[in-house]
Amino acid sequence: MNYPEAPRLDLVENLHGTDVADPYRWLEDAQDPRTITWLSAQDTLVAQACAEWSTSSHWESRLRDLMSAGAISPPIWRGERAFFMRRTAEQEHALLLTIDPDGTERVLIDPMELDSDGLTTLDTWQPSKEGNLLAYQVSEGGNEESILRVMRVSDGTIVDGPIDRARYSPVAWLPGEEKFYYVRRVDPSTIPAEEEQYHRRIWLHTLGQHPDTDIEIFGAGQTITNYYGVGVSRDGRWLEISAAEGTAPRNDLWVADLSTCSPESPELREVQVGVDAQTGLEFGRDGRIYVFTDLDAPRGRICVTDAAHMTSDHWRDLISQDDIAVLDGFGILDGPELDEPVMLATWTRH
Repeated sequence: MNYPEAPRLDLVENLHGTDVADPYRWLEDAQDPRTITWLSAQDTLVAQACAEWSTSSHWESRLRDLMSAGAISPPIWRGERAFFMRRTAEQEHALLLTIDPDGTERVLIDPMELDSDGLTTLDTWQPSKEGNLLAYQVSEGGNEESILRVMRVSDGTIVDGPIDRARYSPVAWLPGEEKFYYVRRVDPSTIPAEEEQYHRRIWLHTLGQHPDTDIEIFGAGQTITNYYGVGVSRDGRWLEISAAEGTAPRNDLWVADLSTCSPESPELREVQVGVDAQTGLEFGRDGRIYVFTDLDAPRGRICVTDAAHMTSDHWRDLISQDDIAVLDGFGILDGPELDEPVMLATWTRH
C-alpha cells in the first residue's frame, strides 16, 4: 500500500517563521491548497484500504485486539481510601472501585448493573476530601445528561440526589462533607427553548437540600455558551473558578480565599480575564501557588507565585517552555517522608 508522504519540514511555509515545532499549522485552513491536496490523498488512502479489507470482520478483529489489554487508572486517595477505575478485556464499561482502610477492594459502581443493556454510562465522579462520600454522575439510556447523586462509600447508600441538568459539571467538595460546588444549567422554563443546553451556573449545594434551593455563585451575566470549572484546594482555603467560551482553548480565571469570606458569597479576585491563554492553578501545601499556562508559551510552562501576587506579571518560571515538546501536566509529591516537595512533569513530543 502506498501511503501519502507527510509534509517535509523544509518544504513547509511555517506561520511561526523559523520555529519548526508547529509545521502543520496550515492544516487549520480548510481552503489552503495544501490542505485540499492532503485531504484528497487521505481519501485515496482510505478507499484503497477499504478495497483491500473488504469486510468488517477485519476491523472488528483488529479493534478487539487493541481493546483486549483493558485499562486501569491511577488511584485517587481521599482520607484513608483509594478510588480508581478498572476495565478488563471482557468488560464493556469500566468499574469504579475503592480500597477500604483494611485493604479490601470493593466495586462502588458497575454501569452494567445499573443497566444491563449497556446504555448507561458513568460520566464522572469525585470523592469528598475525607473519602466518606462520593459524588458521581451517570447518563441513563444514552442520553448524555449526567444525573448527579451522592453515595455513602461505606455501604453504597444513596444519600443525596438526583440532581438533573448537571451535564459537564465538575464537583468541588468543601471540607466537612456537607457542601459542594457544582455546575448546573438554569431552569429551562426561564429561557428560550433553543437555549436549553446553555446558561450554566456554578451553585453551592448543601447535602440533603433540594437543588432548587441551591445558592447561585457565578455565571449570571456571562456568555451563555460558557463552560465552567470549579475546584477547592485540599485544605479548603482556595476556591478556583474558570470559564471558557465554548471549546475555545482559552479561559478566564478567578480565585477566592474562603478563609476570609463565606462559601455562600465568595469574594472572587481576577487572575486572568480576556487573555488568549489556558491557565490553571495548583495550591501547594507548602504555601506556593503553581501555575500551569500556555500564556507566552504555546507549548506550555509551569510558573510559581504566592497568594499576594496571583496575576501573570508576578509569575516566575519554574519550568520554562520546551523547545520542541508540549507540556502535558505535572504532579507534586509532598509527603511527610520528603525533605521538600518534588515535582513530576510530563511532555509529549512528535
